Amino acid sequence: MTEFERIVRVTGAYDKRSNNPQQNYGICACRIFFILKGRKGAVQFSVGTNWHLSHVQREYRAWQYNFDCKSDRIEPSGWAVEYHALEPRYDGQTSMECDLLEGGRCYYDGSSLRAYEWVPKFIEGGTDWLWPALEAEYHDLFDVSETEEAPA
Repeated sequence: MTEFERIVRVTGAYDKRSNNPQQNYGICACRIFFILKGRKGAVQFSVGTNWHLSHVQREYRAWQYNFDCKSDRIEPSGWAVEYHALEPRYDGQTSMECDLLEGGRCYYDGSSLRAYEWVPKFIEGGTDWLWPALEAEYHDLFDVSETEEAPA
């Protein structure tokens, strides 16, 4: 049985707009990262909350509704289902700086399309659904028998 550490990280919303294009970093909502860490690496589900700083909320909502009139719901947006691996998962994968794994480097990748599919399940089931889903993701990625190749 694999021992896991559950980590939840929340980043603050920001407004880093500037008239100087080289310093314009836009606006971003508060984001939440749900991380399941094991001895072979970590998997995570990241969502945008649509919780913006109060002074940009009205402006952002007006912009959003001009472009997405199909729904008046405010719900989280799936950013990615991701992994941080100690070893490369495919040929040519390069490592990057990583504050999750020992040694400060990892092999990272993910899918925003899968996160989009996870959002309705997460809204309905919360972390009672999410932690087992992340555990299954971890086992699918990292528990490959020695005779099998890791998935590309």
